[in-house]
Amino acid sequence: NSGRVRKTVHNLTNTRKEFGFGQHVVIDIVPKILKSHVLKENPKKVLVLCFHGFPGTGKNYITKCIANAIYPDTGLKNPHFPLSISPIHFPIPS
Repeated sequence: NSGRVRKTVHNLTNTRKEFGFGQHVVIDIVPKILKSHVLKENPKKVLVLCFHGFPGTGKNYITKCIANAIYPDTGLKNPHFPLSISPIHFPIPS
């Protein structure tokens, strides 16, 4: 649906402003990667993004912004947007 794709690209462009201060790599690169993937008519591969870093650096916040841009009605609850947080989903056995 071309209307949905256009809306998603618009949302991603606006999301860039929400990523925040100090996330220069994310602000510059992630919206371009997402836009490129969304504009492909039939991508041959799924897009997987992996954010890693120290606690409190905005990894989950950025993920939430991306989810809301792509799926404005459901965000992170959309079944097509799986989110894995390693300490929660893959705990190290004691």
